[in-house]
Amino acid sequence: MKALLTILLLLGMLGSLSAQMTGRRSSAQAFSTFGLDDSGNLRWSLEGDSINFKGNIMGLKEEQARIVTIRNCRATMHGSNHRQFVLRTPSCNLLMALRELKSDSVLQFSTDGFEGSCIGYDVNLEQRILRLRSTVHIIIQRQAAPNLFHEKP
Repeated sequence: MKALLTILLLLGMLGSLSAQMTGRRSSAQAFSTFGLDDSGNLRWSLEGDSINFKGNIMGLKEEQARIVTIRNCRATMHGSNHRQFVLRTPSCNLLMALRELKSDSVLQFSTDGFEGSCIGYDVNLEQRILRLRSTVHIIIQRQAAPNLFHEKP
């Protein structure tokens, strides 16, 4: 019963997906999900080209249902001021129960004013915490400074 409840929770979180079960491996294409704050505002969204589960989805053990692999993952943190912080990675592991992304893969990130990349990362979607592990590169985009000196005609 506990395994069935875990599977139902997993499928509910994943949103719309078309599943393909082949032997000991299960996968889904075009997956997406999101998280809301207490007021019902969009807090984060997560999408990917495909998602892979360990073992057959109908026979998943609880600990297996908690970790899935996402290919071509895009996570977006939505701010209250309509700003977005976008993360892109070719592959990551999603820890379902904790709403965390983890990988030793490359991560590219961007928002208004800066962009960057790193190798290896940990992301807590609910708390919107990003830990960059190594080889971090950040580019701060220069904004036009206001003209402080007004020329007299």
